[in-house]
Amino acid sequence: MHLYLIRHAQTAWNKLGQAQGHTDIPLDETGEEQARRLGESFRNRPIVKVYTSDLTRSRMTAQAVVNTTGATLIAREDLRERSFGDWEGSNFTWVTQQLALAAEEQDISLSEVRPPNGESFMDVWDRLQKVRDDLFSETEETVVVTHGGACSILLARLLMGTLQTSRGFRFANTSVTTLEKRPEGAFLMTKYDDASHLGDLEIRRIHGNLDGTHK
Repeated sequence: MHLYLIRHAQTAWNKLGQAQGHTDIPLDETGEEQARRLGESFRNRPIVKVYTSDLTRSRMTAQAVVNTTGATLIAREDLRERSFGDWEGSNFTWVTQQLALAAEEQDISLSEVRPPNGESFMDVWDRLQKVRDDLFSETEETVVVTHGGACSILLARLLMGTLQTSRGFRFANTSVTTLEKRPEGAFLMTKYDDASHLGDLEIRRIHGNLDGTHK
């Protein structure tokens, strides 16, 4: 059994460097073409289920895979990106600066900092526990489409890593990370952040592992 972990296609806020979080931003024109090419790369693959965040940018990306495989689409709120609360829509550089200041002022780690009315990294780690458990129970070819930060944390969970492990992962829009389920039940990563299906389209990889960065 293979599991394909995919970051959603590009949005205007990705390009502008605005923190998206739970704000429901659709794909831009480039993102729509990225999603189309992603879908074509899965044509004729025996995908049975496509799990997706319920936010529009993720659902649009996932639908492109469903269109070429006939898989069942399953939208889940718990696959959403980290919520930035009152800071959503702000420049991501400013957001990261504010998170660092808040961590220092509160004498806590960056993983524990919550933006006003938002979530911490630890909150997302906990939220993805049920997703992780469900994926370990899957026995058929499965795709998961979610967001940059959620991808990082979910990948760390699937590889039996820690929250700190997630800090090392970076994903391009519509990049595909492939995991193989071994006979003993563990996941082995066989391909990481593959965006070869995009061809001549510009590829942007997030510098951090929070959705919204633009380079």
